[in-house]
Amino acid sequence: MQKILIGILCLLSFSSYSQDLADKVKSEIESFHRRGIDTTIIFFVAFVHTGFPRKVKGLGDTIMIFDSDYIFYKENGKGMLIACIDYVSEDGTYTDIAVSKPFPVNCDSLFDYSLKRLDDFDRGYVFPFVYRIPWENDSVYIPLKTSHPSNFDVAISAGTYHSSQSFKGDDFDTNAYTNGPRNLNYPHNISTVTYKLYNMLQETVDKVRDELFFVGTKKK
Repeated sequence: MQKILIGILCLLSFSSYSQDLADKVKSEIESFHRRGIDTTIIFFVAFVHTGFPRKVKGLGDTIMIFDSDYIFYKENGKGMLIACIDYVSEDGTYTDIAVSKPFPVNCDSLFDYSLKRLDDFDRGYVFPFVYRIPWENDSVYIPLKTSHPSNFDVAISAGTYHSSQSFKGDDFDTNAYTNGPRNLNYPHNISTVTYKLYNMLQETVDKVRDELFFVGTKKK
């Protein structure tokens, strides 16, 4: 069990994680293991993609969410989802960690697809958005730099298997902007298992996000 938890903690070392959020996710994973659940898919979404005021059930109408983790798992044969978020309270007086109540989701295709392609997921590196510009009769290759990149991680744990992939939303764009520099890594990136899983995860989260009911750990 200790080796399994160490492996999962390595997956939780995403650059955008707050320690409090990482500790909460660890606590939830430990709870899963005590119930015999050792297969999870974690979808991490960083602040810049979600950081705007929105209504969150159980917390308020104008919550500012920083980082979010969506944890998919199966219990008693049923697909389930919980979310852990790092947020600012409605009155702006404190930050807190909240966890949603378990929510039923149809994730059969998500698990079927990912668990059959673990080796491909290991190799499913998403390369940065890189573009080419002419320079003195030659070319220069430059990675795209944006002021507010959207950061994501997908982490899969299945028994003793643990692996994750990190990427930015821009990595899947064809161009930096309309008729702008072309992403030379676009053809590779959209061919990866990571890209397929990202789309499946994002689609599922978008469908249920507003239905999740959260409980904070701190009282006003």
